[in-house]
Amino acid sequence: MVNMQFTSHQVVQGTGYTPNTEATQRRRHHRLALTLGLATASIVAIAGTTIVLSPHKEYDERGCEVGVRPPHAITFLVDQSDAFSNDQLALVKGDVQRRAETVNTADLFSLFTLQRNGDIEPQTEIFRRCRPLRGSDVSFWIDHPGKREEEYLAKFAKPLKSALERAMAPNVADTSLLLEALYSIAQGPSFEGGGQGRTLMFYTDGLQNSNLVSFFNTGYSYEQLAEQHSVFLSGLRERFNGACVEMYVVSSKY
Repeated sequence: MVNMQFTSHQVVQGTGYTPNTEATQRRRHHRLALTLGLATASIVAIAGTTIVLSPHKEYDERGCEVGVRPPHAITFLVDQSDAFSNDQLALVKGDVQRRAETVNTADLFSLFTLQRNGDIEPQTEIFRRCRPLRGSDVSFWIDHPGKREEEYLAKFAKPLKSALERAMAPNVADTSLLLEALYSIAQGPSFEGGGQGRTLMFYTDGLQNSNLVSFFNTGYSYEQLAEQHSVFLSGLRERFNGACVEMYVVSSKY
């Protein structure tokens, strides 16, 4: 007779199943702890490397990085030489604020006003800032999104809104010389009722006959102005050092 001895680590016949023992469970726990430790160490190492590669930056009072000459993204010139209606003011304010959102981080955004005496000296500049990081622009690994959002509101959004309120306060409109002149002509005896239809035609230069550019000085006839529009705008760009000049007629419902 052959004596057969079995250990407690035997395989159950036909199943391939090895019963868990206390030693096996310890080994599994050890492997799990080791895996989690390695994963945690990797994450910490990556975050640490990111922090080292992204050192803390210093910013000046404009919100621009110290020692860096920031590019100028957009400059707005608000015409205070004439009056805006409240509806027009709302349209322009909304457009400025929408465009401010498109400025890249650390790019300059400024706002000037044109006074009635033609003054646009630096002292009339009421807003000049670099756009700081917002909460959505930063990673929680290297910065605090809430802190950056507060910085954005403090250094950019709130001052811009305040500057717009100052720059675009409603003015008392001057008497329109053009309309007064047309009214005076229409009161003449030859414009009394009856007879054939009467027409009043007036010609005006919306850009005030500037030496830089004037619709009256383009050299084109009325019929040619439309087809020469692109040439006209190209000439403007050359005069303003290659900057793209956009002109808007602010319409409003009355």
